[in-house]
Amino acid sequence: MSIPIPPKEALSLHLNWTRCEGNVWCKLNSVNLEHAHFNNKPCGVYIIWHGGTKPWAVYVGQGDIKERIAEHRKDLVHRGVNHAPYRHEQQNLLDCG
Repeated sequence: MSIPIPPKEALSLHLNWTRCEGNVWCKLNSVNLEHAHFNNKPCGVYIIWHGGTKPWAVYVGQGDIKERIAEHRKDLVHRGVNHAPYRHEQQNLLDCG
């Protein structure tokens, strides 16, 4: 039995990582979740990371970015977060509940 391999373009996802004012990476607890950017409930992927001299990823996730960041704030402090919304035609690549 062979498993069909999807075309390469079906597996590709181009992301534009969002930054905060001043073109800096966002701090998890200071992202303005009321910003107009979140009005259309953007779905996408995000990375929560610990900065410093030896940065490391704490969590990688997907879904409704505003909702997920709000939930993670309850458990994680002093972390940075990067997020990248994706276009509606890419929703078959990532599940946004």
